[in-house]
Amino acid sequence: MDITETLAELGLAEANHTAEEAVAAAKVSLATLRESASTVESVTAAHSSASQEIERFKGEIETVKASLTTAQTELQAFREKEAEAVKAANAELIQAAVNRGAIPSQDTAAKDFWSKSLESDPTGAKAALAALPGIAGATETVVASQAGTVAPLTREEFDALPTFERNKFIRSGGKVAK
Repeated sequence: MDITETLAELGLAEANHTAEEAVAAAKVSLATLRESASTVESVTAAHSSASQEIERFKGEIETVKASLTTAQTELQAFREKEAEAVKAANAELIQAAVNRGAIPSQDTAAKDFWSKSLESDPTGAKAALAALPGIAGATETVVASQAGTVAPLTREEFDALPTFERNKFIRSGGKVAK
């Protein structure tokens, strides 16, 4: 078997080539195969590098997701604490109004109204609450007397009386002292 037949069997040359033509054709085919192999190696290396980068990014994504979850949890806890602080501050404002006699201490409807108002419009409600007139001596003990009986009442007890009972008490000669 001569070189032309061998190269033809390998697919590197044509069987009808001369020996020199077959070797030249084989050299060209081998050069093309080497280029193809080099290209395949480059693509394989690039693919491997890209796969490693993808895995690295997946790890970073998981880290970011964990950080986001932590941040969301911390934000929710902060919002809850902030809401509790606002609620406590609003309760203090309402209690201050009760203490100065602007809101009757037993009037839960008024307290609820001001609590809701402070939640929905803090600035406006604070101004309106501060503008309510108070009753002098509202935090002092009140003594009510009636026809020979003297019964000490706290401001809260007196405020707890329905309005018509207060008026009736005062009209019947009862006195409210500080």
